Amino acid sequence: MKAVWLSLRGTAGLALASVLAAPLSGQGRDTISLNSQVVDPRRPGAGVPESLRAQPGDDEYLLVKFPGPPTASQIEALQAWSARVYTYLPHDAFLVRRVRGDQVRRDAELRALGASFVEPWHAAYKLSRWVRELAAPAAAEGTGRAARRMLMLQVFPDADLDQVSAEVAALGARVVGSERNPFFSRLRLLERPDRIVALREDLARIPEVFWVDLESRLRLYNDTSVWVGQSGLSGGQTTPVFDKGIHGEGQVVAYLDTGVDADMCYFRESATDFSLPPVNACDGGTVVNTARRKVIGVDFLWSNECAGGIGSNEWDTQDHGTHVGGTIAGDNFATPTSHDPGDGLAPGAKLVVQDCSYQVNDCADCPGIGCPVVDLNPVFLQTYDQGARIHSNSWGDQENAMPQNNYTTGSQDVDEFM
Repeated sequence: MKAVWLSLRGTAGLALASVLAAPLSGQGRDTISLNSQVVDPRRPGAGVPESLRAQPGDDEYLLVKFPGPPTASQIEALQAWSARVYTYLPHDAFLVRRVRGDQVRRDAELRALGASFVEPWHAAYKLSRWVRELAAPAAAEGTGRAARRMLMLQVFPDADLDQVSAEVAALGARVVGSERNPFFSRLRLLERPDRIVALREDLARIPEVFWVDLESRLRLYNDTSVWVGQSGLSGGQTTPVFDKGIHGEGQVVAYLDTGVDADMCYFRESATDFSLPPVNACDGGTVVNTARRKVIGVDFLWSNECAGGIGSNEWDTQDHGTHVGGTIAGDNFATPTSHDPGDGLAPGAKLVVQDCSYQVNDCADCPGIGCPVVDLNPVFLQTYDQGARIHSNSWGDQENAMPQNNYTTGSQDVDEFM
């Protein structure tokens, strides 16, 4: 662990890229272990097909490796030498954009900094193993909507995203979402597997594309309960946290889901007070009322529901969100804080609700975080600005994907925001 910390010293502000996620195992520090393949400095270019090699003169983006954990002064020198340092890559390597100059001079300058290896960022390195291993389905498997998959292109942040999007579209790919980002900008594509197989190498050969990966549809999850969280499956269904007088008092918890039934007994103010919390209707607003008992604000994220959900007092189109809100902090107004069978994990806490609605499409079960939304950082920031310091998401993007527990762009967003 100490070696990893040393290798990252001085790199504050660099992206934590999904390219370094789930690196191939069994490789030593003398290699660069990517999610696409292992780069062995002793065998430059090994395993890189000719069709996916950087072309002569096409070496603006470089892999620079040090023989061991670089010192802070080496990192500072690399940052001064480069036009930009984008991200750390295991082990002891960085992806940079070079200052223009001839290759011989470039290599000599990097060696002077203490680097042991420099190589262009070949197109082959950009294809995650899941994209590379994807096979075109047989014709009998169908070509309808259900067969389409999401492909995420991460683009260097200082590249012209509009120009890259135009190049992608010129290849015949369908772009369904895009957004600039200070770490890596993003383009989301929606294509059948056979089209992804046909397009993947052409996409990787676009110089400004940093990484190409598959995404899975976002699905709704919620299967927790109070006693499991407090004492486990063998704890006799006891609640030792509650027994110590801890109920979540003083906390604001945000959750992103299908909405909330704001006037049900677990959320409304009292037996007679059916007033509704303040609303931020698709405008990124942060208005809250912290004096309220439970729900201090509701943020609508989907354009079809900017006017307030499906009714004047019913803001949940599927009820999953109401279930999740109840699981987190539901508290029956009749017996505040005292634990009732239907209360949540933290009945003393307050809630900010982000309503992404419910409508199954190619990208998500929640259209408010569907195809056009390629960066979750602004979504998290909205509730942070509303006072939340805990954000719960009872949905995920790996339900039917293999392998499970892969590091996705959503995982990357969480790390960036934290």
